[in-house]
Amino acid sequence: MHRLTSSLSLFALLTFTQVTPTAETGATDTVTGNTPDVIGTAWVKTLRRNDLVAGLFLLTATDQAQVSKQWQKQISRPDAYADLQIDTVLRMAQESNGADQLIAMTAPYLGNIEPQALAKQIIDVAGILTMAAGSQPANATNATSTGLDYAGLRDWLKDLAAWVPKAGLTDQTKTKLAMTHIVNAINLSGLHSAAEIRAMPLPVLLSRLGPALPKIKEALAVFDVQVDAMLDSMTFKLTNASAQEALIAITFTSLDKPRAVALKLVQKDGSWELASGNDNPLTGLSQLVMMALLMQGMENTTPTPPPVAPVDDGAL
Repeated sequence: MHRLTSSLSLFALLTFTQVTPTAETGATDTVTGNTPDVIGTAWVKTLRRNDLVAGLFLLTATDQAQVSKQWQKQISRPDAYADLQIDTVLRMAQESNGADQLIAMTAPYLGNIEPQALAKQIIDVAGILTMAAGSQPANATNATSTGLDYAGLRDWLKDLAAWVPKAGLTDQTKTKLAMTHIVNAINLSGLHSAAEIRAMPLPVLLSRLGPALPKIKEALAVFDVQVDAMLDSMTFKLTNASAQEALIAITFTSLDKPRAVALKLVQKDGSWELASGNDNPLTGLSQLVMMALLMQGMENTTPTPPPVAPVDDGAL
């Protein structure tokens, strides 16, 4: 079965991995050592068993406080329109025909999905990566290098483009089944209103969302996206490390093929983060995405023909 994941999610995973939690955090896991490979493995374990609270406690105390501060900032600014949407979805999920109601609510968005057009857009981005890969040195993607593996990402995008038309994204039967899983996920969370969510400290909210994750994974599995299988395939290996820097090789299976990502990390204030500049894969990736969007925008713009020059036929 296809196993879909995003390379960006892997970058985000290591961006937020941190040192061993202290006893005061109340973490459910004990991480021995604070090297990126150990921490990455711990993150995978928490996601595999749907334990979002344990994932939060893998952050340093400083970063836990920062994340909580951001959450408090977010919930302190009520958005009437967003709250109305949340309340509507939560209310519909509690109805016996909740899946049908949510499908009707999202119909305008679902109707805009065009698998073939989406696949073409992905292929266009892969084409840009082909040019970028041609400019990389021959050894730019081995386990001791840094930066983005353009060739590897290109191949993943090509496989993704081939998957999209066959995934059944517009199949009504699959949509109904997936939405049923989403409804079950909402009900398992026990959440009933936006006001209730805004009143919750972040760890409490995560503890409510954790039980819902298995049903969300089941919803993705309807389209052959096997999240747990991908997590089970992930390995982390240090190829070079010091007290302040580390190069880690991440391997995983996605879309039935083995993939690999090499990341350079630096330790800052007790946390492992992606390196800056050209050693940060997101630097080159953001430039390529902007280039792809610009090129697609040019393709979708119909040029206006120049005005026809007047013919001087001598008439007054």
